[in-house]
Amino acid sequence: MESMPTANSTLSLKPIPWSIDGSKVVLFGVAGVAALAIVGIGLGAAVGAFCSVERGVGLSEDWEKTFQTPTDAATLTKIGVYTQSDSDTRHVREVLEDHRPVAVELSTATGASSR
Repeated sequence: MESMPTANSTLSLKPIPWSIDGSKVVLFGVAGVAALAIVGIGLGAAVGAFCSVERGVGLSEDWEKTFQTPTDAATLTKIGVYTQSDSDTRHVREVLEDHRPVAVELSTATGASSR
């Protein structure tokens, strides 16, 4: 049986092989804080850029509709095209008819109209 140490005896402590001294703990702590700061700056920059673009873009009345599902019935839109020559007029008419319009109406400067 081992004897109990007395007041005059000395104890020898052996270092634990996996222990880290105080300076390394501080170094790892500072490195961890720096890494978190870099990640936070990156996330903050991304969120800030998104918010500034969203706030800076000139919003129209239809901005809210961008994120909604479209309605079943679309409203008709009139398109006016002004041309100088008959060939341009024919070309515009062909392009418009490729998009299956409800109606294509041709009006001349004199006020005559044709469909």
